[in-house]
Amino acid sequence: MGDPVSSLRDYQAKAIDRARQCYAAGARSVLLVSPTGSGKTVILAAIAKGVVDNGGSVTVLVHRRELVDQTVRKLMAVGARANVVTVQSARVPRCSFLIIDEAHHIAADAWSAVALSAGAPRTLGVTATPERGDGRGLSGMFERLVVVAQPSELIAQGHLVP
Repeated sequence: MGDPVSSLRDYQAKAIDRARQCYAAGARSVLLVSPTGSGKTVILAAIAKGVVDNGGSVTVLVHRRELVDQTVRKLMAVGARANVVTVQSARVPRCSFLIIDEAHHIAADAWSAVALSAGAPRTLGVTATPERGDGRGLSGMFERLVVVAQPSELIAQGHLVP
C-alpha cells in the first residue's frame, strides 16, 4: 500500500505536522481549514492511519452518504481502519480520535450530539469554510486552527485551477 505520508503533497504533510504539534502541546481539538479540491480527505486519511498505527481508534463523521464512500476509499488506500458514519447515524462508535468532515456544521445540535456520543478525547475538524451559514465562527468548538493553504497558493503551485 505504500507510505501514505510519502504520497502527500508538501502542504498536506506540513498541515499534518502542524496538527501533530498542536496535539503534542496539549490541544484536544484542532480545526484544519483548506480549500475545496486541496485534498482534505487525503489529509484526514493520513492522520487516521497515524492514530490507528499508534493503537488508537478512529471514527470519521461525515455529512452525507456520498462522503462515506469517498472517505472509506481514501482510508482503505492508506490502510487505515476507521469507522465512517453520517450525522444521521443512530449509533456512533466510541473512539479515541474523532474526525469531523465538513466541520463547519459542528455547532448544529444534531452534529454536536453525535460528536459527543463518540466520547473521543481528541477531535480533528476539517473544512473549507470555517464559519457557519449563519455567520457564526467556530472558535468555541476548536482549540487550535491550522490553515493548510490558501487557494491562491495552490493555484500558483498548479494544484488548483483559477
